[in-house]
Amino acid sequence: MKSGSGCCASPDLIESADAPGERIGDHRPTRTSTLTTAPTPARRRKIRAVAVVIPAHDEQDSLAHCLTAVQAAAWRARRRGIDVLITVVADSCSDATRAIARRRGADCLTIQANDVSAARTVGVTHALSRLGELHFGLPEIYLLHTDAHTVVEPAWIGRHLEAAADHDAVFGPVHVRDRITPDKESVPVHLHQHGTENAPGLGAYTAANLGVRADAYTRAGGLPTMSFAEDRAVASTLRATGASVVFRRDVAVTVSSRPA
Repeated sequence: MKSGSGCCASPDLIESADAPGERIGDHRPTRTSTLTTAPTPARRRKIRAVAVVIPAHDEQDSLAHCLTAVQAAAWRARRRGIDVLITVVADSCSDATRAIARRRGADCLTIQANDVSAARTVGVTHALSRLGELHFGLPEIYLLHTDAHTVVEPAWIGRHLEAAADHDAVFGPVHVRDRITPDKESVPVHLHQHGTENAPGLGAYTAANLGVRADAYTRAGGLPTMSFAEDRAVASTLRATGASVVFRRDVAVTVSSRPA
C-alpha cells in the first residue's frame, strides 16, 4: 500500500462501512459522556475508550492472526473498564480481507485509495464518529494504530495506556520475525520506507505501532504523510502543538517477513 498526500482523507473515499459481524462477548463501547474540545496537554484526562485502526490491503493470509491478537489485548483492556472499538479499513482489496474482518467482529470500511495514510485517516474518522455517538469525549479516547500483518502482545493496549497517562503520543518498535535472517527486501515496504532505519529485526518506530490521544491528534490536524522517517515527522508535528511524545521499547509488535 503506497503512501499518499495529506493527512485528512475525505470521507468520500469510503465505499462502504460494514456493521460489525458476530462478536465474542459484547465488543461495542457502551459508556456515556460528552464529546468535547481538546484540553491542553497539562490537563490529560483518564482514557476510557480505545479505537484500534488497522489498514489492510489484500491481507487475507495475515488478518485473522492480527485480529486474534488485537482482540486478546482488547479483552484485557475491557477487564480494566476500557471500551475498545476495532476498525479495519480494507483498501483496494481483491481478496477475502473484508469478509475476515466482519467474521472476526471488527467494524470494516471499504475504500479504493491504495494509500496506507488515507486508510488510517478514514479509520480514525469513523472511529471518532462512532465513539462520539456513544458520547465519549475526545480527551477520553486513545487512537491506536497497527497494521494487518502485525501481531501484538496481550499487554499491548495496557502498556500503551500506562505510557499515555503521562504523554500524548506513544511509539513502540516493530520487530521483524523471520525463520532465517530478516532483510529489508522481506519486510512490508511501507514499514522500512516510513520508519527510522534500524538494524533489521531489531525494530523500527513507525505508525504501525503508534498511539495518540484523540485531543492531541485533533490539535495537530491529523498525522502527516512522509515517504521516510515517519516517526520523526509524526513526533515533530505533535510536538509543534505542545504534545508530549515518548518512544517505548516495551510496547512492541511483531511482523513476519514476507516477499515485498
